Amino acid sequence: MMGDDKGSLTIEAVLVFSTVLLSISIFLFGFMFMYNKIVLTKTAVDTAREAANIMGIGELPGQILHEEAEGAEELNEKLLQLTKELMSETDEKSAGMKKLRANLYRKLSTVLIKPMRTIITISLDNDLLTRSVKVVIAQDIRSPFGRLKAMSDGRAHMTVTGTGVATIINPSQYIRNIDLGLEYLYRFKNGETPVGVPEKLEE
Repeated sequence: MMGDDKGSLTIEAVLVFSTVLLSISIFLFGFMFMYNKIVLTKTAVDTAREAANIMGIGELPGQILHEEAEGAEELNEKLLQLTKELMSETDEKSAGMKKLRANLYRKLSTVLIKPMRTIITISLDNDLLTRSVKVVIAQDIRSPFGRLKAMSDGRAHMTVTGTGVATIINPSQYIRNIDLGLEYLYRFKNGETPVGVPEKLEE
């Protein structure tokens, strides 16, 4: 009887210890996941603001940057390469973009869970009144429960995403928009159709 009691106590102890260990693992992974999310979001927001300051100088195409890096090692290699290039860079705008990318990679190196892959996209959105910069950073990270996750959605990894948007402040652009609005208003009041406005709007 004593042997049976000891055996059942051992089994219960193993189950309790396993449950506690699993709970701690889930808690730690959740903490690191959220930390990665915060780092990516803050990096995206800071990069968008920095890019908006650089891009206020002149016009740039819709998609400014799209880069992919496999693993944390490639991000570190890109950072080292950019650091070397910055030491000999003379063009102000080119140096500004390289410095922006270097700062971005430096901040991404502080994540707790090292990524399997990183995708960075910086795009420029234009509308009638404003221009804005959108930065999206996505990282694929390994999941400790990859096999279970793969059974549900076919992917053994998880994706963490951070997004930042900043408006490009350019006083001359606002002045042009106001002048354009006043011109349209004047022409509508006088029965004219401004250039570029469909005839149906006149009715």
